[in-house]
Amino acid sequence: MLTRKQNIERKTRELERKRKTLRAQIDSLHADFESEEFEAVKMIETEQDMIKRLEQDKIEMAVSRKAVIENKTPGKLKK
Repeated sequence: MLTRKQNIERKTRELERKRKTLRAQIDSLHADFESEEFEAVKMIETEQDMIKRLEQDKIEMAVSRKAVIENKTPGKLKK
C-alpha cells in the first residue's frame, strides 16, 4: 500500500515537472514569436513607407514634366 502511494506521488511530481517544462517552452516560443513579429511589422511598415514615397515622387515628377512641357510649347502662330 505504501509503494502505491509513493508511486502516485512520484507520478504527480513527474506530471508537475513536465507541466512546468512545457510552460517554459511555450513561454520561450511566445517570446521568440513576439520578437519576430515586431521585426516583421517594422519591415512591412518601412516597405509601405517606401512605396508611398516612390508613388509620391512619381506623381511629383509627372506634374513637373507637364509644367516643363507646357512652358516650352510654343504659342500658336497667327495667320
